Amino acid sequence: MKGADLRELRVRKGWTQARAAEYARVTANTWARWERDEVPIPGPAIALLEQIPEETLGDTGQVLVSLAAARQYAAGRGLGIEEARRELTELLVGAKRTSSPPASGLEGWRARSRTLQVDVGAQVSREGALAVVTHAHVRGYRPRRRRR
Repeated sequence: MKGADLRELRVRKGWTQARAAEYARVTANTWARWERDEVPIPGPAIALLEQIPEETLGDTGQVLVSLAAARQYAAGRGLGIEEARRELTELLVGAKRTSSPPASGLEGWRARSRTLQVDVGAQVSREGALAVVTHAHVRGYRPRRRRR
């Protein structure tokens, strides 16, 4: 792994050098030197970095559900607008990214809940640390198939 790869990984996560260094259990100065290829990245650090957990929408900052997304979710679930907005916000805090930002600037995120029997796809627009959910698509929940 080269310094440029390390920097790309950190930027993609939206992490500062200090946060990335904390995760890797090194100083921020060491992390910066790795990114500049001033010192080699040790094998154990590379193994740790390759296991960085998948980002959730809640990790990125505050989640705000638009009225349009709340209405779409309410229609799919048969709920009132406020109840739908509250439930959708709770679901999407744990959502996983499904796509990188396209030219439109919207990101795709997905949340599943066995308890609620729902699978939700959402499009999110970024405004700094604020994630604005602009669209929500509700699907019926289907358990994942186990590979043999």
